[in-house]
Amino acid sequence: WEPNTAVEMVTKVKEDTQSILVDGEKSRNDIPGTVSLGVGQVIAPNLRLLGSFAYFMNTDAQFGPLLGFDITGKLEDGWETGLGLEYQAADAWLLSAGHIYFDTGHTKESRTVNRFFLDGHFAGAGASYTAGDALRITTAFFGMFYNSATTELGAVELDQKALVWSLDVDYWF
Repeated sequence: WEPNTAVEMVTKVKEDTQSILVDGEKSRNDIPGTVSLGVGQVIAPNLRLLGSFAYFMNTDAQFGPLLGFDITGKLEDGWETGLGLEYQAADAWLLSAGHIYFDTGHTKESRTVNRFFLDGHFAGAGASYTAGDALRITTAFFGMFYNSATTELGAVELDQKALVWSLDVDYWF
C-alpha cells in the first residue's frame, strides 16, 4: 500500500511564445495512492509462475491544471494485472516472459492532446546471462499495444503502439 502523494508544482517560464503560461503559478499534480500484490510460485523444477495486481486510487488525487485543463474528478480508479513465467534454463541462463493489462482510469473527459493516457496490453520476453560473480548481460523485447480512444471533443483519435528492444550490461568490481 502506498498513500496518495501530494505534489505541488510551480511554473517557471523561460520562454512562452503562445502566452499561455503564468510564471510562478502553483498547481497540484498528485501521485495517486496504490494497493498492490505480487505472488510467485515454483510450479516445476526451474519454472516459476508470477502474478500481480495493482489498484490505483485516481479518484482521491488532485491532478491540477496542465495548459489550462484540470482532470481532477474526471478520472475513474485504475488497475493492472500481470502474469509471467521465469525459467532457469541453466545456472547462467534465466529466460522470462510476461503480460500486463493496464486500465489507466482515464475517460473520454480526461483525455486531451496533452494528457492522453491509454489502456493497453504490454507483453515482453527476455534472457539474462550471468558470467561468474561480476558480469550479467540481459536483453529483452517488449511490445506496448494500447487501446485506441478519442479525446473529449472527439477531434483527435489516439492510437499508439510501440516495440522496444533493450540490452543491459552489469559489471561489478
